[in-house]
Amino acid sequence: MIRIRSLTRTTAAFPSQWEGQTDDGQAVLIHYKRSVLSVSYFRYDGVPENHRFRLEEVFSIVLTADDFVDDELYDDGFAEFPTIAAVLKKAGIVDIPEGLEIPDGF
Repeated sequence: MIRIRSLTRTTAAFPSQWEGQTDDGQAVLIHYKRSVLSVSYFRYDGVPENHRFRLEEVFSIVLTADDFVDDELYDDGFAEFPTIAAVLKKAGIVDIPEGLEIPDGF
């Protein structure tokens, strides 16, 4: 299970995306676009400051209208974090601490 230590929302709209760190220091990307929710690790080629990396996908699922929570309407390109967190917790792939602050980074 991936244990999240910090997350920042990195886009305001399509796609829905969050970047963060795991409790063991790995960089992680949570991304939702075209109905597909994925979780990937950033694997840096050399020095992270060079912005050269590849993504190593560790989880992917297609969301349906039934996956959206808190009266959020289904959208294939955008989802609020409560929906994303609920799906990832249900799948048992990500542990997100209760009350984690998720700032906007844009």
